[in-house]
Amino acid sequence: MIESQNDPSNLSPVERLLTIEEIRLLKARYFRFLDSKDEKGLASVFASDAILDMSEGSGGAIDPSAVIHGAERIARFILSAVEGATTVHQGSMPEVVVLTGDKATAVWAMHDVLQWDKNSSMPFQRLVGYGHYHDSYGRNAGRWFIETSKLTRLKVEVS
Repeated sequence: MIESQNDPSNLSPVERLLTIEEIRLLKARYFRFLDSKDEKGLASVFASDAILDMSEGSGGAIDPSAVIHGAERIARFILSAVEGATTVHQGSMPEVVVLTGDKATAVWAMHDVLQWDKNSSMPFQRLVGYGHYHDSYGRNAGRWFIETSKLTRLKVEVS
C-alpha cells in the first residue's frame, strides 16, 4: 500500500491513483487525436501556453526549430509533420509522478509507425520509431493538460 507521507503530492492513495488515470486518459487522447488527424482535439490536450520539444524527435541531428509554443501551433506543427501519412502511435509503461494536486510528470515509452504513399515527396515511405515522451502536466479548472512534452528517440528505422 502507498503511504501518503511518502507521496510528495500529499494526496490520498485513491486520489493519487485517480490522478494517474486521468493523465493516462489524457495521453491516450493525444495519440488518438494525432493518428486521426484531429487538429482541434489535438490542441485541446495541451495547455494554451504549452511547449512541445521535438528537437531530438528525428533520431538524428538536433533541430532547434522544432521547439513549438502554444496549443494551436503545436497541433498544426505535429499534423503538418505527418501530412499525407497513415500513422500509428502507441504510448506505454507510463511512469507518472504526482507532484501536487495540480502538477505531475511522466515518462512514456513510445513506438510509432508512419507510412507515406509511394508518390509522396518524402525521401522515404516508412518510418518506425522507438523512444520516450517526457511530459509535464498541470490541472486547470479541474482538467488536466499537457504543459510540456519532449520526444527523444532511441532508434529510427526508415525504408
